[in-house]
Order: sequence, then structure tokens, then C-alpha cells
Amino acid sequence: MIRTERHLTAQQIEGYTYFALFCACIPLANWLTGHVGTDCASQDPCTIPVWPSIQAPSGVLAVGLALVLRDLVQRRLGLNWALVAIGVGTLAVGGLGFDQARCSHGGWTQLAVSGAAQSSATRYRSFAYQIC
Repeated sequence: MIRTERHLTAQQIEGYTYFALFCACIPLANWLTGHVGTDCASQDPCTIPVWPSIQAPSGVLAVGLALVLRDLVQRRLGLNWALVAIGVGTLAVGGLGFDQARCSHGGWTQLAVSGAAQSSATRYRSFAYQIC
């Protein structure tokens, strides 16, 4: 039997690293939204100032990083891996949902499903715009 060794290239190692970091951005964004910010009311998402008198959920920091990492995954591993990364991100958003303690009306399942749908639509639209 002939055994062939398969070695990963530097580009593939970078791509898989970016893929793992992209996947880590999803729980990071959810955690940031629930725990880090300058304004953290008891039942609302934590916010940070992004412009004078304009606040945004603190998770936007991790979302911005996720967009860059998704592009790096595509450049290192190709289009199919970028689409897989988007799918994994969508499943992670749906599976993690929002921090239950932060949800004032207890409907965290509906928030998780709507968050996953919105996340998926936004990422695929952004991706389609990029490749056109």
C-alpha cells in the first residue's frame, strides 16, 4: 500500500484559522451585547457610543471583525468555504440565541430564530454583493 502524506499549505492554515476565528465571533458578539457597554439597562442590550449621541449594541464590534474574517476565509479557502462559514454563523446565532436574562418578555426562542434569519439574509446579501 502506498501512503501519501498530505501537508497543509500556509494559505490553508491561515484560512482554517480565519474560519475558526469567524465562528468564535458569533458567541463573542452575543456575549458583548449582553455584558459589555457604557449603557447596560437591566433588560436591554448593552450599547456603546459610535458617534455623538448615537448608540449601537456592543456586539457590532465583533460583527465588524466577522465580516473581515469572512472575506479572508474566501480569499484563502475559496467561495465554498466562505458559504460554509456563513452557514455555520447562522446556525450559531440560532443555537445560541440571546442571553435569557436580558430578554424582558421571555421570548428568547423567537429572538434566536429571527436573529438567525436576519443574520443569514444579511450575510448572504453582503456576500452576493461582493462577488457581483
